[in-house]
Amino acid sequence: GTGIMSFEAISRGASHVTMVDSNRLSIKFSIEAARKLKIEDKINFITSDCLKAILELEQEYDLIFFELLLRR
Repeated sequence: GTGIMSFEAISRGASHVTMVDSNRLSIKFSIEAARKLKIEDKINFITSDCLKAILELEQEYDLIFFELLLRR
């Protein structure tokens, strides 16, 4: 993904977001975008499957968005 939902949340006042993606390249681009926007301190980046990450998160969240792709 592009991380656009995370960037949008921060632009609308979220104090912190956690961005999860199993694709390392997507995470790399999101980190670079966050640095350019000077908001990298507001984002935690995790390279993982979203369902696995949700089960392992150690903090509470007010809202979680995730996309589940079913493969046939």
